[in-house]
Amino acid sequence: MFDPTIFDNLKVVLEGCLYDQDAEGEIAVTRREDLLDLAGMGRTFRMEIRLPGSSVSAVVQLSSALPDFAAELRGIRLAGQRPGAELEIVYGMPGNASDDLAEAMIERMANLWGSEDADLSHERIQRYGGGSEPNRTLRFTVRFRHKMDESHMEELGPLAEHLVASLKTIEEALK
Repeated sequence: MFDPTIFDNLKVVLEGCLYDQDAEGEIAVTRREDLLDLAGMGRTFRMEIRLPGSSVSAVVQLSSALPDFAAELRGIRLAGQRPGAELEIVYGMPGNASDDLAEAMIERMANLWGSEDADLSHERIQRYGGGSEPNRTLRFTVRFRHKMDESHMEELGPLAEHLVASLKTIEEALK
């Protein structure tokens, strides 16, 4: 019999919350990845979502590594660390925004997610190809400081709803 890990339990609940919102037409799930890193013995789950008809996307990423699995399954813990999964959200949008808008977006992200619980960063990406104009993307990352475990299960539904609300806020700011 398979005994699911913290990562597995969180992944199933988070995935279900996002697919429920997809079924209701609130969002569109545009990509799903369930990755296993055989070299580092880690797992990563990613789902990309967007509002229907929107150019703004969000990738929700849940990841656990060998120390998390060893601590949970065998009781082998590093001092001061608890097993769990790390949560990160990466927003992507067309990068033609001004510096002022980018700064305003960072402020909105801090208000949306709380800078005391998460680290926020942003980057501009320019890809050059065959066209005369580079392809620009603006990316905002919200990385939560504390690992999630099964005590956070009840928070995943509201987190998914908050994620959809944040996409709507970003979409409005870009108009």
